[in-house]
Amino acid sequence: MQEIWKLLFLLCSIHKRRVTGNAACRQQAIRKRERRVAETEEERNRRLSTMEQRGQDIRVAETEEQNNSRLTVMA
Repeated sequence: MQEIWKLLFLLCSIHKRRVTGNAACRQQAIRKRERRVAETEEERNRRLSTMEQRGQDIRVAETEEQNNSRLTVMA
């Protein structure tokens, strides 16, 4: 009987963490969306430029084999 209670407690704890995590994730997504709505065109361009630069930096760091593999997948 005691094992059943331990199992129930464990399941409730896991569920509670998942629900709390989902709520935090939703709140974070809402804040992110609100920031995007409020950002100016200049800020948006800067953000997109930064993302593009990161992608280029990653590609420069790739080995030729990784690059060929990525291009094969895209084809």
